[in-house]
Amino acid sequence: MSLGALRPGARQEFLLFGDSLTQRSFEDGGWGASLTHHYARKADIINRGLSGYNSRWAKYILPRVLELRSQPPALLTIWFGANDAVLPDRLKNRQYVPVSEYKSTLEGMVQVAKNVGVQNILLITPPPLDEAARIRWNQQADGVSEATSLPERTNAHTQHRDGQHRVFQLILQSIEAHFAELRVDNLPDDFPHHSLVDEADPKPSIVTW
Repeated sequence: MSLGALRPGARQEFLLFGDSLTQRSFEDGGWGASLTHHYARKADIINRGLSGYNSRWAKYILPRVLELRSQPPALLTIWFGANDAVLPDRLKNRQYVPVSEYKSTLEGMVQVAKNVGVQNILLITPPPLDEAARIRWNQQADGVSEATSLPERTNAHTQHRDGQHRVFQLILQSIEAHFAELRVDNLPDDFPHHSLVDEADPKPSIVTW
């Protein structure tokens, strides 16, 4: 993809779209916060996480989110599946989405994004979970019952992925492998480094950047 020229002071945008794992990614040590730090003065990291949403519901939100952007994001991450993976016979099964529907919905989201000009799309798969911690969380929120004595998600159902830092590292690896033009060293700063500003007459060195 050719990123094209930006107006002085403008930045590329990375749009993060997903569930609570995206919504909360700007917390201390979160992968979204790490991306924001890594791409400081290079790209704006836009968080559009929707806590509690599954892919079935989110597919109605993505067109609106993209429609509100002034230009297609240079990178779109889509991360759903944690809520979809709730087991159909357990607590919170209203969020459950069959794998076949999950797959077709993600394909639809990718097509929606491509239709509005998004060229760089990164899909992130469901993460692992602490099953004992899920039981404790459910019992704290809903009270002790037979329903909350079993985790509503299991690692056997969601497979394996590491923590926040690992997600951040894997995103950078994916950018390196598939979207090299979005590497941090390939994006210009939005304004000149302070050492390049003429302290006697700062305006020309800034506005002509």
